[in-house]
Amino acid sequence: MAGSPQAGTNERAPASAGSTLSTATVGDMLRRAPALSLAGFPLPTAQLSADTMPAVPVVVARRWAMQLLGGPAQTFRTLGGGANLEPVATRNVPTAAANFVSGNIIANALAKKEQSSTGFGLQVQASRMLSGRWGVSAGLGYQEYATQTDYSGPITYTIYSAPNGPRLASREFNLSQRDTYRFATVPLRVSYALGQASKRLRYGLLAGTDAAVYLGGSTTRSASSASKSNSPYRPLSLSVTAGLDLHYRVGPRLEILVQPNATYFLTSLPKPVSGLTPRYLWGAGALFGVSYELR
Repeated sequence: MAGSPQAGTNERAPASAGSTLSTATVGDMLRRAPALSLAGFPLPTAQLSADTMPAVPVVVARRWAMQLLGGPAQTFRTLGGGANLEPVATRNVPTAAANFVSGNIIANALAKKEQSSTGFGLQVQASRMLSGRWGVSAGLGYQEYATQTDYSGPITYTIYSAPNGPRLASREFNLSQRDTYRFATVPLRVSYALGQASKRLRYGLLAGTDAAVYLGGSTTRSASSASKSNSPYRPLSLSVTAGLDLHYRVGPRLEILVQPNATYFLTSLPKPVSGLTPRYLWGAGALFGVSYELR
C-alpha cells in the first residue's frame, strides 16, 4: 500500500531527530549562566559589633624610665632593748661617767613621752623592667624624720655623783619641742607586678633598702647639729622599705605613680660608742610622682 511504510524504513526517524535537536537546545540553555547587571545596585556588607568600637591605642613596651617622687610620712623613733628607763639608786658608776649616765636616764624618760610627727621624702630614680612582672630601680633621695615631745611634769632620775653615793632625784620639765633628722639616701628597689595589667592601670609590690647618710638634725630648742664633729649619731645607716607600686598611664610615655610604703632603720641612730640607748627610726607614708619612659 502506498500509505504503508516500506520495509527497511524507520517511520519514527523524523520524530527522533526532532526530539534530539530539542534536547540539545534545552541542555545548551541550561548550561548558560544568567548574566545579571548589578552595577546600579550596591551589595550589602556585614557589620560586626567590633567594627563599631574605637581602636585601642597600642602601647609600646619600654624598659627604661625616669621617676620623680615625693610625699609625706608619719615618722617616729623607738628605744632599743636595754633602755634604762627606771632610776636605780644602787648602781655603781664611775665618777667620770656619772653625769652622762644620769643624763641618759633623763633622755630615755623623755623619749617615752615622744610622739610621731610628719616628715617627708624626695626621690629621683632610674627604673628598668626585667620581664613582664619584675623590675628594679635605683637613684638618689632626701628623707626627713621628726618626732614631737610635749610634756609637763616631773622626771625622776639617779644622781651618781652624790657625795654619799647614788641617790634619787626629781626634776620638773615643761617641754614642747620638735626634733628633726635629715638624710641623703640611695634607694634600691625591686618591684613585682600583680594581677592582669590593663592598658592604663598596673599594680604590684615594692621592696628594697636605703643607704642613708646623716646630714644633721635640729630641734626647736637649739641650732642644727649638722656641722658638729662630735655628733653622737651614725654618719651612715641602713633601712628597709616595703609597700605597693601603682602605675596609671596618662600618655604614650607618661605614668602617674603612687607608692604607699613603710620604712624601718636596721641600724641605731646613735653610734655604739656614744653610750646612748639605741634609737631606731621608722616611718609610714606615701610617695606620689611621675614616670617618663625613655625607650
